[in-house]
Amino acid sequence: GSTDVTMKFGTITFLNSKTEEEYIVHSNAYGLDQDNYNYITSIGTLRSIVDDEIVIDPAKAATCTESGLTEGKHNAVTGEVIVAQEVIPALGHDEVIDPAVPVTCTVDGKTQGSHCARCGEILVAQETIVAKGHQNVSVPKVDATCTQPGHTAGLQCSVCGIKIMGMNEIPAKGHTPVNDAAAAATCTQPGHTAGTHCSVCNAIMVAQHTTPAKGHTAVTDPAVPATCTETGLTAGSHCSVCHEVIVAQQTVPALGHDEVTVPGKPATYTETGLTDGVYCNRCKEWVVPQQIIPILKSEFMIGDINRDRKVDVLDALMAQKYSAEKVTLDAEQLYIGDVNNDGAVDALDAVLIQKYAAERINSFPKKA
Repeated sequence: GSTDVTMKFGTITFLNSKTEEEYIVHSNAYGLDQDNYNYITSIGTLRSIVDDEIVIDPAKAATCTESGLTEGKHNAVTGEVIVAQEVIPALGHDEVIDPAVPVTCTVDGKTQGSHCARCGEILVAQETIVAKGHQNVSVPKVDATCTQPGHTAGLQCSVCGIKIMGMNEIPAKGHTPVNDAAAAATCTQPGHTAGTHCSVCNAIMVAQHTTPAKGHTAVTDPAVPATCTETGLTAGSHCSVCHEVIVAQQTVPALGHDEVTVPGKPATYTETGLTDGVYCNRCKEWVVPQQIIPILKSEFMIGDINRDRKVDVLDALMAQKYSAEKVTLDAEQLYIGDVNNDGAVDALDAVLIQKYAAERINSFPKKA
C-alpha cells in the first residue's frame, strides 16, 4: 500500500520497497514526474514514518455475560481503520450442578443448585431443608427362633429405622439336633449316609445323601485290539463274586490298512524323483512303496540352449534374452543353459557361452 504525507515542500507518497526499510519517494513539489524514482539515493536511507502512525486497538476478552473484541489497528493521523475489531460473543455461563443433599431425621439437607465454573456466580441457589426429627412408633416383642434372633418391645423411628428405646436383641436359640442313621447299600439296592435334623423346626442340618447300589464286583476282561490284518476283542467284564458276565466280549473285525497316498515328485535334471506310494497310517507299513525315478538326462550339450546340436552366439543371445525376461525357457533349457552351475540362467552364463563359441574356453564349469 501507500501513504500520502503532507510536508512543507509538498505531498510525498511513501511506498514499501519490500526489500529493506526504505521507501521510494515521488514528489510533485520537486518536479519528480517519473514514477518509482528512487529519491532515497539523493537523501540517504529514509526510515518508515508510516509504521509510527499505526495504533494497535487492544483486544478485549469476552466474559460470561459481556462480549469482547479482537485486536485491531487504525491510522492515528488519518483515522483510517486498517484491521477492524470484531465482536466476540459473550461466553455464557459454564454451569456446574451443585447436587442436592438428602435431609435426614437429624441432619439438615439442601436442594439442588448450580454455579458457573468460569466466573463463580451462583446461578441457582441451594435452599436448606430443615431436619424434621424422628417419628417414634411402638414395636412389639419378637421371639427368637433356632436361626433368627428376636428382640424385646421398644420404640423405633418409622422414617430412618433407628432404635429409640428398648428393642434389645434376643439371641437365636440354635437347633436341637437329632441323628438320622445311615443305611448301607447292597449289591442291587441303594443306601444313604447318616445325617441330622432339628427336632424343633425340622430343618435339615446335615443332609443324607443316597449311596448307589454296589453292583457286581467286576473283573475286567481286557480288550484285544484288532490290527490291520487280524481280528480283536472288545473289553468285557464279569463279577468276581457270582461270575456273571457283566459285559460280553465282542469280536472286532480286522481293521484293514488305513491307506494314505504319498504323492511322488517328478525327477528333474538335477534331482531324482519318486513314484506315488501308499502308506498305512495305522501300522506304519508301506502298502505300495515309493520307487526312485532317476535324474533326467539331456541329449543336448551343456550350453546348447536352443537345442540345435551346437553351442554358439545364438545360445548366448537366448541366455541374455531370458535374463532380460524377453523369452521363457523350459526345464531342460534352464538346465543346459546354467553353464556356470549357479542355479540360474543369466548374463554370466551368456558371457561363458560367447567365450566358448569364440573358442576362448573349451569347457564349462558345469559338466553334463
